[in-house]
Amino acid sequence: MFQKIIFIFIFILFFVINGFSQSQEDKIFKIGIDYFNAHKYQFAKRYLDRYIFLFPEGKNSIKCYEILIKISLINKNYLKAIKYLNTVIKLFPSEINIPSYYNKIADVYFQTGKYEKSLQYYNYVIIKFPNTPEAEYAQFKIDQISLLTSSINNEDD
Repeated sequence: MFQKIIFIFIFILFFVINGFSQSQEDKIFKIGIDYFNAHKYQFAKRYLDRYIFLFPEGKNSIKCYEILIKISLINKNYLKAIKYLNTVIKLFPSEINIPSYYNKIADVYFQTGKYEKSLQYYNYVIIKFPNTPEAEYAQFKIDQISLLTSSINNEDD
């Protein structure tokens, strides 16, 4: 009986210590989020990159990538943002937001004046994901590029 009580006590103690403490994965993610919310992007990037390195397919990996994309865009590091977007598409092909990630890549190219490259991605979204809000957005952006480039061409004449 005494051994049974000791076993139960040790089991409960182990559960309390491990069950209620935050996992390392959660801690790293939370620190990265806290730094991001405090606009300390360099520190946020450091922790979120560490999270992805340690837990490449962890429960918060996609969120880490999304925040790293935002940080890259804030810092006008467009190539890095595209790299992160392509990584998410490659690692999580069944993710529901894949069409919006393609649109984000196209948006980055659009923002940097690379209209032909952005058109490729917008058209891809329309072809691969028809009848979706993302396809409607892509069509809107294609129309916007068409208007923009035609007005530029008219100014040159």
